[in-house]
Amino acid sequence: MFVKLHRQATNTVHAAAAAPLTRDRAGGNQETIIKREGKRRLGKIPLGVLQQLPVQVDPASGQSLSLCMRFLSNIGCEVEGDGGCPSGRGHFVPKKLHPLVKNEINRRFQGLKNEHKQL
Repeated sequence: MFVKLHRQATNTVHAAAAAPLTRDRAGGNQETIIKREGKRRLGKIPLGVLQQLPVQVDPASGQSLSLCMRFLSNIGCEVEGDGGCPSGRGHFVPKKLHPLVKNEINRRFQGLKNEHKQL
């Protein structure tokens, strides 16, 4: 039984590894862009950007939520059935944005929506 389960797990791992994966060098900043099955991935968001995200406290639960960068972007964030963000972040409009956050939104999510350009 264990051998059969181990084979199934191994086959699953090998199937995932066989998925098409390419790496390209983009622009002058030489960042690695990962493409898997047609999706353009830019890797993890830098820690410095995450630390500069505005935070809002939910009055009902008292929970602190960092800003969802997709919410302010031209791409937008697909809201789940319960009205929440799929990434567990907050959907709110801050008074201002740090330049690092603006640059990351421009780079990853096709820029800020017109109504948020003044941030």
